[in-house]
Amino acid sequence: MALQKAIFIDNNSGISAGYWKIQKIYSEWIADGSINTNIFSNTITIILEGYLSQQARIDGRDPFMSRTVVTNETDASSYFDPSVLQNSNLITQAYEYVKDNNLVFVGASDI
Repeated sequence: MALQKAIFIDNNSGISAGYWKIQKIYSEWIADGSINTNIFSNTITIILEGYLSQQARIDGRDPFMSRTVVTNETDASSYFDPSVLQNSNLITQAYEYVKDNNLVFVGASDI
């Protein structure tokens, strides 16, 4: 699974990545200020890598762009709660989150 949407490097170059693949999904342990006490962060970080096209990735080309999307606490629960993931998987939910909540990827297609 991946996303298809042309996203330009900048406003002037005319160069865009059209194929976006998740490279990493993570959450972090954060200290809450107490000794020996940590709590789990209520946000998820999703890193996507952009390729010229799906064929470029298949051909082993390197990605030339990346985008980082960080959920807010409410959305992290709605998309990534264990009860939600019982009927889906982490990768699928991450792509859905990106399409639904990141303005750059609004209108992206599953590929």
